[in-house]
Amino acid sequence: MQKPASAPWHVALPASDLAKLMRGLIPREMEDKWFCYADGPDADGNLLFRLCRSWTGAEIYVLHLRAPSEAGDAEVTQITWEDRGDGEAAAKQMAAELCRALMDCKFAVS
Repeated sequence: MQKPASAPWHVALPASDLAKLMRGLIPREMEDKWFCYADGPDADGNLLFRLCRSWTGAEIYVLHLRAPSEAGDAEVTQITWEDRGDGEAAAKQMAAELCRALMDCKFAVS
């Protein structure tokens, strides 16, 4: 990222959504604009879910995730985005919309 910005974000993520994010998304056609993949988990159970532009590979959004708790849900703990002046709320909204549209997640914005 050329100009990264970050903010805390606390969103519960059901196990079914976490599994979808872990699988990622590889573009199949030229019209597919996004490439998404997960890194991790690390030794502490933390993961990164990266949303990148497919043609350039430019990272636009990164969701910082904590592995599922005993209650069963994982959690988005932070978002990092390419700051183009749209602000935190717009970045969260777009990342959530992309997760719903591309990954078929039931991602709720908070």
